[in-house]
Amino acid sequence: MLVLRKPGKPAYDVTKAYRPIGLFDTIGKLLSTLIADDLSFLAETHNMLSSGQFGGRHGRNTTDVMHMVTSRVKDAWRAGKVATALFLDVQGTFPNTVKAQLIHNMRVHGVPHRYTNLIENMLTSRKTHLKFDDCILPPFSINNGMTQDCPLSMILYAFYNAPLVENTLHKHESSYSFVDDCLYLAIADTLPETHSAVKDMIERQGGGFTWSTFHNSPFELSKLALMNFPCSHHGVAPPDLILTYTNSNCSVTNQSIDTVPTYKYLGVVFDSQLRWSAHHHKVITNATWWSLQIARLSRISGGMPPRRLCQLYNTVAVPAFIYAADV
Repeated sequence: MLVLRKPGKPAYDVTKAYRPIGLFDTIGKLLSTLIADDLSFLAETHNMLSSGQFGGRHGRNTTDVMHMVTSRVKDAWRAGKVATALFLDVQGTFPNTVKAQLIHNMRVHGVPHRYTNLIENMLTSRKTHLKFDDCILPPFSINNGMTQDCPLSMILYAFYNAPLVENTLHKHESSYSFVDDCLYLAIADTLPETHSAVKDMIERQGGGFTWSTFHNSPFELSKLALMNFPCSHHGVAPPDLILTYTNSNCSVTNQSIDTVPTYKYLGVVFDSQLRWSAHHHKVITNATWWSLQIARLSRISGGMPPRRLCQLYNTVAVPAFIYAADV
């Protein structure tokens, strides 16, 4: 297992600034790919997963999540209502996966036993060793977790966090997830009502905190954010949301969730009016940076030929700054 630094972290003396990447033999990846295709086909054919679940499913990408959220908010505005979104971030997504809970979730959602038994065998009696630069640690056993670069990891985690996404009891509640980036959305006549709704979604029995406890997947409370989507500027915004969380030692933690005017979700900067002004500035900055990088390669002496520069620009630079332009 190769340990890589996550880009853009301010300090690398903390564990969460690194990402472990498992290295498999080619034959093992081929088998995992075939099983992942079978599970994806079964999930779509028999509607095993919620419509708000986007990670690890064919034909459902990150921009689809943003289209869904944007459409839901604008539909609320047309009806004269308001919306509030609670953005969730799950710590240690793949490493914290509990095998027994994963198998249970798959069986509850109707996955045949021949697949669950195979997955259980694949996740049993595993060993690995970590490699940091030139340092290789001795092998150790892995009791929980899925390998992050395994072709199976995405579809398996879709079943693992399915109860988190299925946590909707009323028609004014919605939940969406792309792997560890989850969102609770509530619609009501006033913002205090939407705040109460998202608070209930995460605190009630079987809600977000319950899923977090039973699935060994704590939320990064410092990264939780609340965004209001008012239909006009005349409404009075309620104070920041206070969430009550019961710890494993039965102590209670009260966490204040700040109301933010903008939030970066799946690479796109949302704002409370859905005008995308903040994201436009981000795109301009990215386009400028990529153009400068291409310019460095176009020097007369020792530079790339124009045909290769054009190919590089169209295949690497352009997709980098037009991502989610359709949203």
